[in-house]
Amino acid sequence: MNLLQTGVALGGTGSLLALAVYIYLAARGDSVTLYSTVNHRLLNWKQNVFLVFAAIGFLVCMFAGAESMLHWMPNSWGGVNEDGEYEAYRTVIATSFSVIGGFAFAGFIDKATRNAIFLDMMRDRARFLEKIVVATSGNGSLADIRDNLNSRLRNVNAQSGHRSNERPLGILCPDEERAIQYRELLEMIDLIETQREKK
Repeated sequence: MNLLQTGVALGGTGSLLALAVYIYLAARGDSVTLYSTVNHRLLNWKQNVFLVFAAIGFLVCMFAGAESMLHWMPNSWGGVNEDGEYEAYRTVIATSFSVIGGFAFAGFIDKATRNAIFLDMMRDRARFLEKIVVATSGNGSLADIRDNLNSRLRNVNAQSGHRSNERPLGILCPDEERAIQYRELLEMIDLIETQREKK
């Protein structure tokens, strides 16, 4: 195997591996890298390399899948391109599908990842707001809610601290967004208790 073949083999394997990791991160739903891309912020070079390899893997899989589905088209169906080379229609269709469909689908995945993160945060916030409303009407304890929020805040602060070196400066990771949300809810509880004391 010559140097070019070795490079192609390593690049192909690396792209497939990067795509598998990308799928795992998207399914997990709290990746700093995926969160950064959908925020349209600057990524560091490691994240850029990872995303380029994942995109190559995704586009190659799209192309190979489309070409495989069109296997029934004979190679004789085709034409001469601008460079005077023969191209089978099967290859042209698969290439067009993988480029146009691939980029559109990748954009959809990015948006879906961001939306999933925010939807989960909104649900979490809504649950705590409901508990606070119930507690203020006399059917629950604000102290229990505060303890729960403080516990969650400690957890997300610990996680975001571990990830602080994984992202470019100025980008909040999902854990930091959650920490802001929990602090706001704690401030709301403090305000309610202050109002109670005044009465």
